[in-house]
Amino acid sequence: MARTTPSGHTPMMEQYLRVKAEAGDALLFYRMGDFYEMFNDDAVRAAELLGIALTQRGSSNGAPIPLCGVPYHAAEGYLAKLVRGGHAVAVAEQIGDPRLAKGLVERKIVRVVTPGTVREEALLEEKENAYLAALCPGAGRVGVAFLDLLTGELGCLEVAPGAALHDELARLEPREVVVPPGEEGVAEAGGWLRAHQVAVTVSDTPFPAAVRAHHQLATRYGVADLGGLGLGETTVGVAAAVHLLAYAEQTQRQPLCHLQRLRAVVPADGLAIDPASRRNLELLVTLRDGRRRGSLLGVLDTTRTPMGGRLLRGWVVRPLQERRAIEQRLAAVARLVEEGEARAALRDQLGRIRDLERLAGRAALAACNGRDLLALANSLAVLPAVRAAISGARTTGAFPEKADGLCRSSREQVGSSPDGEPLEALRGAMERRTVHDPGRDPLLRSRSGQSPTGPEREAPALSALPAAIPGGGGRLVPLAAAWDDLADLAAELTATLHPEPPFTLRDGGIIADGADPEIDALRLLTRDTRSVIARLEERERARTGIAGLKVHHNRVFGYYLEVSKANLARVPGDYLRKQTLANGERFVTPELKELEERIVNAQERLCDLEYRRFQQLRERVVAEVARLQAQARRVAEVDCLAALAEVAAKNGYCRPVLTEEIELDIRGGRHPVVEALAPPQSFVPNDCTLEGGDRRMLLLTGPNMAGKSTYMRQVALIVLMAHMGSFVPAEAATIGRIDRIFTRVGASDDLAAGDSTFMVEMKEAANILHNLTPRSLVLLDEIGRGTATFDGISIAWAIAESLLGSFAAGPLTLFATHYHELTELTESCPGVVNYHCAVREWQGEVVFLRRIEVGPADRSYGIHVARLAGLPEAVVGRADAILANLERGEHTNGGRLRVTGVAAAAPQLDLFAEPAPHPVVARLRALPVERLTPLEALNLLAALQREAG
Repeated sequence: MARTTPSGHTPMMEQYLRVKAEAGDALLFYRMGDFYEMFNDDAVRAAELLGIALTQRGSSNGAPIPLCGVPYHAAEGYLAKLVRGGHAVAVAEQIGDPRLAKGLVERKIVRVVTPGTVREEALLEEKENAYLAALCPGAGRVGVAFLDLLTGELGCLEVAPGAALHDELARLEPREVVVPPGEEGVAEAGGWLRAHQVAVTVSDTPFPAAVRAHHQLATRYGVADLGGLGLGETTVGVAAAVHLLAYAEQTQRQPLCHLQRLRAVVPADGLAIDPASRRNLELLVTLRDGRRRGSLLGVLDTTRTPMGGRLLRGWVVRPLQERRAIEQRLAAVARLVEEGEARAALRDQLGRIRDLERLAGRAALAACNGRDLLALANSLAVLPAVRAAISGARTTGAFPEKADGLCRSSREQVGSSPDGEPLEALRGAMERRTVHDPGRDPLLRSRSGQSPTGPEREAPALSALPAAIPGGGGRLVPLAAAWDDLADLAAELTATLHPEPPFTLRDGGIIADGADPEIDALRLLTRDTRSVIARLEERERARTGIAGLKVHHNRVFGYYLEVSKANLARVPGDYLRKQTLANGERFVTPELKELEERIVNAQERLCDLEYRRFQQLRERVVAEVARLQAQARRVAEVDCLAALAEVAAKNGYCRPVLTEEIELDIRGGRHPVVEALAPPQSFVPNDCTLEGGDRRMLLLTGPNMAGKSTYMRQVALIVLMAHMGSFVPAEAATIGRIDRIFTRVGASDDLAAGDSTFMVEMKEAANILHNLTPRSLVLLDEIGRGTATFDGISIAWAIAESLLGSFAAGPLTLFATHYHELTELTESCPGVVNYHCAVREWQGEVVFLRRIEVGPADRSYGIHVARLAGLPEAVVGRADAILANLERGEHTNGGRLRVTGVAAAAPQLDLFAEPAPHPVVARLRALPVERLTPLEALNLLAALQREAG
């Protein structure tokens, strides 16, 4: 019977209850040998959540103890399931060596796993950050702090409550948000967090006041004040960061020394894109199925490293606004576009580099194993080759032979030759190379004036081009200069680690042969016990002169020396008698006893020694975490630049020209995603020219399916790509500095908020009108369509007037509509130009040309689209007849347009309760007289006579 304490619990259960009290509401994974076990209510909850068996173990205080458990080596999958369900899990491990414990093995919580503090691979996306965030409201602002536990990224910012806060949360996509106690903590973003199913943790303690927070952070960083770190003016942002750090360290039960210094983020520094616009433009995932394929990121992300993928995602959601920084990226991309072979070699090397950021983070959190450190060593071994590649790209004087996809702007990059001669000096070089796909050679497209499907032309010989792209290698120059191979760390890791270390840490096999003499000796002993015994046996035979002396082993006596009776006289004095047999005697010696002890304990000692050596190696890595993180960022940036160059070269993108004007001039622009998914050469390019004065609004009319939405989105994506430092899908592009992109595209409702499609449309339009600037790019697609026609026209007209009258210049607006009445805006509002999606009728069919042409559209062709969608022919015919009636403009007595006059296939009530005319009259009114032949007219007239009776 198990011993109980005065409380009525067994000692083990008493220990469990103490640990559980510390865990609070978190489920407790309690290590018991090779299992994590859960008891009482935790067992009941976990068994249901994980789908595992619920049993019981004994009783406590007279009541049965519910029990369930999972194997410790398979715990990661179970943790993942619980955390994805929004549950926190406290992990309690056995502390110390169970062999040395007197009584119960000590156990304590080593970490609490929450959605924002996960480090298991099963819970992480390779190319996405896993942010933990904290919100601290105060004085009309909200401080937002965020960290990525494994990468060590730590930042903060301050924004206004409401939409601005939601914008930042949407950009960060945090896994978990910590808020102060009380309703005010959740009120600032509670609705958004609930709608996006973000885990919310309400803090047990208030957030620190600004002065105290500044002092605590300054103490942490060893500085007098935070002004030198760019945080002097940040108040609630620093308070949020200090509390976030305390929460993260509490969950990890250790100081987080690997976190980078707090970085102040200034939202106004980048090109702002609100969540609705990010969603409408499908930057990260598609609207249709939420998948990455079909999004802008899905096209651009050809990165070869996990940290490069995460950085590129950040570039997409927070593009730059400063022209100099953009040009630095563009210059680097241009250099890599030129050097196709070098770029391919560089990307091959990058593909051999593992996730340096997360590997360093796991080492700092003592969550790594031998395979992690070996992956780190192998990755570091690649760094010299990458450095050589980017240094070569930076210093190469002449262009290599391959430069597929290279494009320069007509205004800036190929304006003259090195000798000062105009473009004709370069054309003389167009003699040796033939481009069989001029549609993919932007240089030819921009200079020839030919369409992308024009005839073959000669490409310039690259040796005749200027020797250096403007700006040299751009960002590649400082990256190469600051490059850190970490050769010392790489060498130590490679020399110390076994080439095939096991997954576990306590079973040995981690340290390489030759790395540690003591380990080598123990390993030799465990590998070659028989040889060691044989050598001792041979020595003893030589020493005693007893040829028949043998060393044996059994479980009772262990190792012993056996001597026959005939040779007992030769036994040395240091032999200790162990057992007498009929034919001889068994002895042991001090050396044999020592050897036996060494053999018996060698494996255990070897494992312990390898574990200690591994911990020393891990601490060596931790000492270099700052260097590793800095170098990981350099690798990530090189990876991003190479990925953008790869996409540009493959797809024939051009380098945009950036200006400080309010302007937009795109020649032969294409939608990067649609083009990538469409058959080769099938996408029809289009131009777009806007400027802040007389062409600030392009009013676009045309039928559904003609390409209005695609055209508008492609303009916005080209602007965004240029601001992130990417080449763009166009023949040429001049892009002024844009500070915000707004879109009101597509139809959707928000049932959770109780908003109809029209209400969502109006809220998004209101957000645009309240927040736009002269440098904004605004996309409005069919605004006002969610209500009655006259209401919709009125709202759309008023919004257009507001956009045109907001500033002396700008914003730049693309306004697509089916309300043809709006084309009359050109008569009363300067700055509006009418364009339409070209359509042609051919043999009774409508052909969408996908071209954007000057002037308003004459028809909408909606019924044709309905026929293409597969509506029953009877319905389509009825719609044709009703449209003909409406276009004649007949009105009822009440002033409404009359919808009557066509005999339906079955009895049908008039839409406006007016009496229907005779069916013959209706058919006559609907007749396309101008298209009838004389014979058809005579036959139809005879039929009508019969029908009239």
